[in-house]
Amino acid sequence: MKLRFMKKNDEGNDVWSFYFKPLEPLTWIAGQSVRLELPRKMFGIDERRFTITSAPFESHVMITTKLSDSSFKQNLRNLKPDEIINGYAVEGKFVWDKDMRHRLLIAGGIGITPYRSMIAQKIYEKQPLDATLIYSSKAKPAVFEKELLQWQRQDLSFHCHFLISKRLIFNDYATLVPAWLQSKVYISGPSKMVEELSSYLLEFGLSESYLKQDLFTGNLD
Repeated sequence: MKLRFMKKNDEGNDVWSFYFKPLEPLTWIAGQSVRLELPRKMFGIDERRFTITSAPFESHVMITTKLSDSSFKQNLRNLKPDEIINGYAVEGKFVWDKDMRHRLLIAGGIGITPYRSMIAQKIYEKQPLDATLIYSSKAKPAVFEKELLQWQRQDLSFHCHFLISKRLIFNDYATLVPAWLQSKVYISGPSKMVEELSSYLLEFGLSESYLKQDLFTGNLD
């Protein structure tokens, strides 16, 4: 599919959101990802997979990433308005399922991106979230903090907790969500964080069927 670059937005702390307009009908489920292709300066193409940060009801595809000195990220940074790139292979199982349990959403850094899509879609559909978000961020304000707090005011069943410059540990979510053992738990962030927290949760009795992990944790290069 062809995507027309629209604009970019500085989210702070070297994190940027990039907006694209699909040139053909595109459907996805909140939380899924897309593979983007960019031409290399010398020859060939380069590709990376990104969570689609925008919600399905929105008219654009937004991806959010921390920029670096890699050739791909620099090419992404230098996209010009109306430039056309290729996107394909929309997929992913880290989505909001039909389970009626309370949801504990754990995000580390750029791992907030699938939640932004999921929460925005549920708010748009006027469906109660019945969820608690625990979001660990190195920067204040955290990426999408303003939107998240606005959605918290709109939906009294949704609660946000921001942990700034603090490494997530088991006691954080055990204290903030005492009923975590009966919750459907989602974890998204750096692979080491996802693996460690998942291990603790399972060790302390969480059923594996109640755990969803974002195995795509973004692109650091």
